[in-house]
Amino acid sequence: RTGGGLGFKFINSVIYSTVATFFIVFFGLMIGFALSKMGFEKLSVFIGALIGLGYLISINSVIIPLFLTLRAVKLVDTHFGIILVYTAFGLPMSVMLSTQFISGLPDSLVESAYIDGASTFRMFISIIVPMSMPVAVTVAIINALCIWNEFLLVLFLASSEFTKSLPVGVYSFSSLTSTELGWQLAALVIAVLPAMIEYFIFILIFNLGNGPQ
Repeated sequence: RTGGGLGFKFINSVIYSTVATFFIVFFGLMIGFALSKMGFEKLSVFIGALIGLGYLISINSVIIPLFLTLRAVKLVDTHFGIILVYTAFGLPMSVMLSTQFISGLPDSLVESAYIDGASTFRMFISIIVPMSMPVAVTVAIINALCIWNEFLLVLFLASSEFTKSLPVGVYSFSSLTSTELGWQLAALVIAVLPAMIEYFIFILIFNLGNGPQ
């Protein structure tokens, strides 16, 4: 056995972490904006509570029904299916943090945008998203690192080398009878370095966003 297809697994990890994190941050901000600034108080409380319950559900507790559901809709062993699951599990925390942050923004910003004739989506993109960068970066750091290091979900849902991620590749160098220590250490370095670089980049963006104006 050679490198175990680490190059493809590395690319898959990049795809999963970047695409799923983008969806988690974007949809989290969008739902948070709707719940905190659209004026539907009772409905917002109900939806917020429903989404909050999703935060209590772990991947371990629903892995079997999740696999059966994805198999029924033919999304097992696909990039889209795995990204969809990552996004679903990351959204509850993203929505809760985004809702709390956006609710603290002045209502006058939304009102003045309405007076100027801005559409709801334009207001969200031009005002809410730029002002919510601190919480967006926080959510991105947490989810990107979690998805990059996630193991169990891909182990169950990805059966081919085409869809497996880097943590599964690191695990593949160990067996009941032997461990290819050299390849495993090399794979660990490949797995750890991008996560560290990603973390420091997000921290730099976060600090720049909170620096002197």
